[in-house]
Amino acid sequence: MLPDLPRPKQATIYALVGDLWENNGSIQYVAHAITAGGNATRLRDVIEGSGKGPANHPDQLYWDPKRIAKVAGVQRIEIDCTLMPCDGEFDGCLFRVPALVAACGYANVPLRIFSHRDEGAGGGGSTKRYFLCNTGQKNADLKAAFAQHGGWGWTPWNGTYA
Repeated sequence: MLPDLPRPKQATIYALVGDLWENNGSIQYVAHAITAGGNATRLRDVIEGSGKGPANHPDQLYWDPKRIAKVAGVQRIEIDCTLMPCDGEFDGCLFRVPALVAACGYANVPLRIFSHRDEGAGGGGSTKRYFLCNTGQKNADLKAAFAQHGGWGWTPWNGTYA
């Protein structure tokens, strides 16, 4: 298990995703590019839906190369989703999203993927889950990273975002 991660309330991100834990009947999804100095740039507007089958989940629909902003100097990408990615065999969001992110021009970039709703995943002091991976990882490595999830929670903003 990863340690619990304190996540500063960076205004660009927090204002957009602070209420994703609420059950509004759909799954919401958004990603931000984090650059040196902790600047966050939204890569596309929030999308939502529930979709039948993984190919129609917001996780996979979000990563359209024609709609994703191109940001230079990306240190990592932070993804905020209502729920953790589905991990069904070969077409699950866990396996497809890193490849889709790479296809949008972000190859070999670290990803922090945060879920906001309590899914009863256990471990840690928080009901919210996160895991770390990279856009270049193979399925077996992604499955191992997913299994090592940790809890996270918002902390007050102190002027830095690492």
